[in-house]
Amino acid sequence: MNAVVAEKPQPFVPWGPLSPPVNPEETRIRYLAQSVLSGPELGQCPPLTLDQALDVLRWAGRLP
Repeated sequence: MNAVVAEKPQPFVPWGPLSPPVNPEETRIRYLAQSVLSGPELGQCPPLTLDQALDVLRWAGRLP
């Protein structure tokens, strides 16, 4: 027979600060630009700003 054990209620713990909202399209643009710049010859690409990512994609011919 299974017995149900009552658990003590947990004290309320406030959350810390939340991260800012994430724009999925901006994340996709940065990801694509970093993949253009990364590779066996260039190595790891540093984080790009949105403007830098857009410039890279225009240079690579991936944006109009």
